[in-house]
Amino acid sequence: MTPLEQPIVSVIIATYNGAKTLPFTLRTVLNQSLKELEVLVIGDGCTDDTGSIVEELGDPRVHWVNLPTNSGAQPAPNNEGLRRALGKFVAYCGHDDLWFPDHLQSLVAFVESRDLEFSYSFTASITPSGRIWARSHLPITEKHVQHPPPSSWLHRRCLAEKAGPWPEDYMQLFRNPDVTYFQHLYESADSAATPCPALSVIKLGSSAYRSYQDKTDVIHDLKRYADSIENDPAACRLALYQGIAEAFVANYPTRSLPLRYAIGKGLEHVRYRLFDRLEKHRAFWPMLNRRYRRRRQRQTRRRGLPTS
Repeated sequence: MTPLEQPIVSVIIATYNGAKTLPFTLRTVLNQSLKELEVLVIGDGCTDDTGSIVEELGDPRVHWVNLPTNSGAQPAPNNEGLRRALGKFVAYCGHDDLWFPDHLQSLVAFVESRDLEFSYSFTASITPSGRIWARSHLPITEKHVQHPPPSSWLHRRCLAEKAGPWPEDYMQLFRNPDVTYFQHLYESADSAATPCPALSVIKLGSSAYRSYQDKTDVIHDLKRYADSIENDPAACRLALYQGIAEAFVANYPTRSLPLRYAIGKGLEHVRYRLFDRLEKHRAFWPMLNRRYRRRRQRQTRRRGLPTS
């Protein structure tokens, strides 16, 4: 492969028997507006037909590798992907996560414009009940380990050499391996790991799905969101913003604070400032005000507080 043919981004997808969910993930990865990429699908000792599904795509950018034994977690497949990666940047995607079409392009432009080594985008996590909440980076301490999921990361390949491999001895770790490796990348980067203020990842909370083993509900939701991303990504993104705002407005104990301030306080907890993006959808605010003014009044009355 000549330098001109080398990909800009190497996408690593660790999977274990993900034949039912992986097609939806690959669909959003291959539909990226940034086309100069390679996709390394690394099986963690898969025993289903995941390999056949990947090879049937017939896309020369997609490469399938199945490890001989199952390691039980994503560090071993991710390390194999890092060994094979040729791109200037490395991105990760869970085998049941979804990307908006501008995910990679936004992150690459953000990193290069600020000369960063590591960044991550905004993630919307969705539960089976439809509740949408924000995933972001907060300071990693013994009591607080919230972090952006790997599907939102982008780092320069050279940073992985400084940070070292993913911790394969994850059973001995105090935290999850992705939390540990995030901290390694965060501390190894010469420049600050600045978040990219763009919502570009959808993550379904697998632990919340009771039917995750047979994947019935998961497949239904993955297909619905994958279709929405492909057909009208702007409307899908706006709906996610609305869902996040709804959750904060419903839970934030406000008395007579303006709705904009209440939402802003909620978003502040996840260290993101999305007002500029929300301002682009001016119809969003009147609708939200009409819909949730009464709910906020009911909540304040329930707490015995005045409503004005």
